[in-house]
Amino acid sequence: MMKVEVVIIGQGIAGSTLALQLLNRGIEFVILDEGSTTGASAVSSGLINPITGRKFVKSWMIDELLPSSIEVYRQFEQLLKHKYINSRPIVRSIDTVEQENQWHVRQADLGYQEYINGDYTGPDYHPMLNDAKSFGQVHQSFNIQVDRLIKDFRAFLRQSDFIREEVVDYSNIVIGSDQIQIGEISCKHLICAEGWGVKHNPFFRDLPFRPAKGEALIVKLDNSFPQTHILKYHKFFVPQEEEGLFWVGSNYFWDFDDEQPTENGRSELINYLNNYLKGNYEIVNHLAGVRPATKYRKPLIGQHGQYQNLWIINGLGTKGISLAPYWSQRLIDHIMDNKALGSELPSLYS
Repeated sequence: MMKVEVVIIGQGIAGSTLALQLLNRGIEFVILDEGSTTGASAVSSGLINPITGRKFVKSWMIDELLPSSIEVYRQFEQLLKHKYINSRPIVRSIDTVEQENQWHVRQADLGYQEYINGDYTGPDYHPMLNDAKSFGQVHQSFNIQVDRLIKDFRAFLRQSDFIREEVVDYSNIVIGSDQIQIGEISCKHLICAEGWGVKHNPFFRDLPFRPAKGEALIVKLDNSFPQTHILKYHKFFVPQEEEGLFWVGSNYFWDFDDEQPTENGRSELINYLNNYLKGNYEIVNHLAGVRPATKYRKPLIGQHGQYQNLWIINGLGTKGISLAPYWSQRLIDHIMDNKALGSELPSLYS
């Protein structure tokens, strides 16, 4: 029999950042995770992007999320003795007069000058791309080596006996007034952070999730393609650890049968590369994962409507890399210290 304060289901980016908060507090916990390689975190681009969309608006809560993200990922670096944070400006293509006007409006906005300022001084992508018009540069952007971080943290968790690699049998969960029993494990709080695996969770699967499958390619480009910047030209080109490799994607599929890569997704990305990229490329890998998005386009975080010691953090969607560090800390502060969770979140049961 194992007795801990907290059990976390899932070791994606949400489960990992929750575990780091508990480690910092010295709170006993264990993670239950089967080790899927098709979770959204495992195939993520790892982007922290402060400016999004065709109108170049600030990402939701980015002013609060950004410092929290950098602090937490640096803590992972110190703990695991590896560099995961890469500071890289995002080069955005500006394709129309309307977009150019909108870009200049943002440049003049004091609330945006930390992220958009000055004339473009980045690489010249015109020799590498077809039909590119002009470019702008986004600062305070990062890509995190999420797949490597999660694997390294998993090895640390194994060594410290903080993880059990198993499929969770939800029918085995017995919830009492002050304790939860999961097989041979007893805990005071259970936090569900299983991403799209929530479809198997009878306690939360009826929440308003709107999952989106995404696929991406890892491609090898020639040495003229700069790895100092992230390019957004209809899709993202995100530099990888190995010289010449880029994550290219992603696309969205709202109707899908499973989490595996598809020929349709591969063809769409290849057509994109053939249409917009000059020069040759080599496909090294084809990735797919399901984003646990919600109809609110905001995460679902909080307490179960019936059980006071049952919690969820899910629905982080495409912004999970920036959302997880901040909201994991807020959730642990709420559970352990009864601090307010935040009115910014949608109600779980509205």
